[in-house]
Amino acid sequence: MIDLLRQPAEPLIISVKTAIYQGFFQLRLLPNILINYTSIISDINKNRQLTSEYDSMKLRIVELEEENQSLRKQLGAPYPPSFSFIPADVIAVSRFMEINIGSQNGVKIGMPVVDGLTLIGRISQTTNRRSLVLLLTDTELQIPAISSRGARGKVVGQLGNLILFKSILQKDPLFLEDIVLTSGEEGFPPKLLIGKVTHINTDDVAVYKEALLSPYAQFDLVKKVFVIDQT
Repeated sequence: MIDLLRQPAEPLIISVKTAIYQGFFQLRLLPNILINYTSIISDINKNRQLTSEYDSMKLRIVELEEENQSLRKQLGAPYPPSFSFIPADVIAVSRFMEINIGSQNGVKIGMPVVDGLTLIGRISQTTNRRSLVLLLTDTELQIPAISSRGARGKVVGQLGNLILFKSILQKDPLFLEDIVLTSGEEGFPPKLLIGKVTHINTDDVAVYKEALLSPYAQFDLVKKVFVIDQT
């Protein structure tokens, strides 16, 4: 009779006994936990440090891969052997691009700045350790240029995402999607990529026509550039 009455209650009994036993078991472990508290905290801190070091290592690997890609792109560009390139990291971009090298690295005002074969701009100011790059979208920079069909003119910045290709003779051929490059004058190496024609303004009675260009350079996405020393 007693066994018959006990069977329905056994699940509850087991649950209560388990809770009581595990509670006392945790209490029995408490002295060991207190004794080893310093060691446990030390192990936790070590794990955190190892995790932090691992994350830092992964970030450094990504940075090195990006740097190697920039160097490979620059070395693969067909520049004259007399040119030398001074690598620089971009540290800020607003109206100007600020880079982490200066006069102590051989940087001088007027030197062109590139990313591979793409023109970024020209050095406008320099200190011992930093320099400012006047971007090709700046209104203060004028660049002698030539299109892929031979139309010549000058590229002038518009302080936005577009640049103006102006002073092009009406007779010179120019079409949408034409590529515009440096012509190799006024201190800029030839055949540096500037932009692509997106709109053409023309007037049959005017001597010159002009076109809007979309620049190849994406200034906000560039992390490393090269200053060209042509001396």
